[in-house]
This record gives sequence, C-alpha cells and structure tokens, in this order.
Amino acid sequence: MMLQNRKEKLRNFLLIIAILIILILFKTRFDKIRAFSTYIFMPIKSSIYNLTSSVKEKINDIIYIKELIKENNSLRKKIYTTELKELDYKKILEENSRLRKMLKLKERYKYKSLVADVIYRDSLNAYQNLFINKGENDGVKKDMAVISNGFLVGKITKVLKKSSQVDLISKNNFKVGAEINKNIGIVVGGNSLNLELKNIIIDSKVEIGDVVKTAGISDIYPEGITIGEVSKISKSKDNMFRMLYVKIPKKIMKIHEVMVIGKERKK
Repeated sequence: MMLQNRKEKLRNFLLIIAILIILILFKTRFDKIRAFSTYIFMPIKSSIYNLTSSVKEKINDIIYIKELIKENNSLRKKIYTTELKELDYKKILEENSRLRKMLKLKERYKYKSLVADVIYRDSLNAYQNLFINKGENDGVKKDMAVISNGFLVGKITKVLKKSSQVDLISKNNFKVGAEINKNIGIVVGGNSLNLELKNIIIDSKVEIGDVVKTAGISDIYPEGITIGEVSKISKSKDNMFRMLYVKIPKKIMKIHEVMVIGKERKK
C-alpha cells in the first residue's frame, strides 16, 4: 500500500515537471512567434499609427479653425456694429448740420417756407428733376422756388397730395432772371452743372469767380438766392454781349433736404 502511494506521488511529480517543461517550451516558442509577428506587422502598425495620428491632428486643426472662424465672425460682428453706430452718428450730425442751415435760411427770407426731404431722383436724368415728400396737403403750390444750402435748386412744376416734382436749374432750357455785379441777365440750364448767363452787355465788369444770384424780377424767385459762380467768359458772335458760363456746386446733385419758398410774406 505504501509502495503504491509512493508511485502515485512520483507520477504526479513527474507530471508537474512535464507540464512545466511544456509551458516553458511553449512560452519560448510563443515569444518567438510574437516577435516574428511584430517584425512582420510593424510597417502596417506603423502606418496605421501614423494615419490615426494624422487624422487626429487634422481633426484638431479643423476644430481650431472652426473656433478661429467663430472668433473672427464675432469680431467682425462687433466691428460692423461699431462702424454702423459711428456711421449713424455721423449721419445724425450731418443731418443736424443741414437742418440748422435750413432753419437759418428759413429765418432769412421774408416769405413763408417749409423744409422737405428728397424722396426720389432718377439717376439717368439727374440734371432734370427730383421729387420731395411735401405736396398739396402741406401747402405746396406750382412755381414755388426750391433752394438748398443757400443755392437755388429749381422750382415746383407738379403737385400731388403728398409729394411734388421739382424741375432743376440744371434742366435743359430752365430759365431764371439773374444778377451779377448789378447787371441783369438770364441764366439758362443746359443739362449739366454748367449754366449759361445771357444778355450781359459787353462792357460789363465781370470776372471768373464772380457770384451770380437771382435778380428778383419775377414772382417765383426771391432776390439774392445764389445760383453759382462764373467759370468761363467769352463774347457773342455780334460782339455785343458777354457769354458767361456759370457753374453750380456739385453738392446740389447730392442734396437730401430742400426748402420750398412760398409766395406769401410772413406776418
């Protein structure tokens, strides 16, 4: 019985030794296989690693770019808002300045007058006419004079209930009595900023730069409204009259408000 037990123990011992040897051999062989597989698949693993790293970097770049775009848009919005505020402020100051000048002009003339906004101007016929936001309901009547910034703009030619048409002094064949250095003539429009002053006798003392004003010889235009300045002087064909060319200011072509002068005197 004892002998049988010893044999059993010896057999178990030898079995354990055999298992250990097998495990050692298997581990060695497995390490070699793993090393070999690592060697074989390293380029692939390296490529995959580089690819994933590159993708990760690109994703990070995209996120960074999106954040930059968001930040830039936010900055642009702030800048745009600031510029709009500055622009609105400048427009308010300019409008305030124009209205103050209008008020001074209104106080200067002896006739009833009203201020109106320019609501339309045909860019293809810029020298012909414009439209204002005052009409019959506001007391506007045909042939009322229209001025801006102290310069003659034209006269009312059509009146509707809430708006009116103004024919400009620059319109072709527009006529107005004018005075220059106590000489009376007629200014005629020519579809440009340059008007022609006719009927000034040859021996009149006139120089380039002299101011031409309304003569007040009609019931439409009060006396003393500035028309423009002499820009060129020549002689008529019969040498009896001077041919004067009068230039009106460019700012008249960009006016926003006008003053309509009535025919009734202030009380």
